Amino acid sequence: MVNEKTTKVGSRIKYIRLVHQLSQKTVAEKIGVSQANLSNIECGRSCCTLENLINLSEVLECPVRDFFVDLDGDLEKSKQQELFSLTDFANALLAMKK
Repeated sequence: MVNEKTTKVGSRIKYIRLVHQLSQKTVAEKIGVSQANLSNIECGRSCCTLENLINLSEVLECPVRDFFVDLDGDLEKSKQQELFSLTDFANALLAMKK
């Protein structure tokens, strides 16, 4: 049975990986797991070890906490307005470079 929180963490890992435009194969090799194992983590079929979370945070250049954003449910509406997505942040940085 798939745990909802495991699935959310996996989805977040996948999202961050895609923002960095990295393939599963590339990330899996860098953290020392198989591509199939990373796929299972991203889909919530497998739990991610703490060691793998730390390695993922280094490869994806983000704090470990980013994998747990909104894990316990919806953020309060007032808090949502204070936050922005990684995509928004990346676009803002690109705009600053121009």
